[in-house]
Amino acid sequence: MKLFFKKTYYFWILSRALLIIAYAFTIEFSNNQAYEIGKTIVNILIAVMILLMTTIFVFDFFKKHVPFLIKLIPGIFNILFGLLLFFLVTKLMKKDFILLVYLVPVWIISYGVFEITSIKKIRF
Repeated sequence: MKLFFKKTYYFWILSRALLIIAYAFTIEFSNNQAYEIGKTIVNILIAVMILLMTTIFVFDFFKKHVPFLIKLIPGIFNILFGLLLFFLVTKLMKKDFILLVYLVPVWIISYGVFEITSIKKIRF
């Protein structure tokens, strides 16, 4: 699996940038709706994810070591978010769904796995 992610490294870097943009649009879209405490909490979590993923992006650009937790947290979050999205697509879609709809959750889960498998040895 690590060989697959190593060969497709630049695709996952592009995926990271696209997910940062997508998460930023999510925050912007939800800010235009009515205020609720649940939305605020979700927006804060997504903002933290954007911050961590941007940090990884900058560290990778400058070829610096990314701390363990900064890679682990977005990896776990993206896997959980992808699983939630997969569940929602499965439960809420009608029977005449398009198979391509499942590619987004699988892509997000795969990105999370990429982040976790790309963690180097832990340095304290």
